[in-house]
Amino acid sequence: MENGKFIINPQFEWTGGGMISNAEDLARWAMLMYEGKAFDASLVPEMLNGVPDKTLVVIQNTDSA
Repeated sequence: MENGKFIINPQFEWTGGGMISNAEDLARWAMLMYEGKAFDASLVPEMLNGVPDKTLVVIQNTDSA
């Protein structure tokens, strides 16, 4: 922020949504979200269920040296 105005466009931040917050507000949001108060509580387990990325390539190093 500069003179009370954003100097960047948060739409172009990493994930496109951009977010500016502080620790207190982030903690409040997390509490509401995980307690199922931000949206239907039945969605929380689904939100935490990971989905494998089909484009991810994992290369394991088999060199024992």
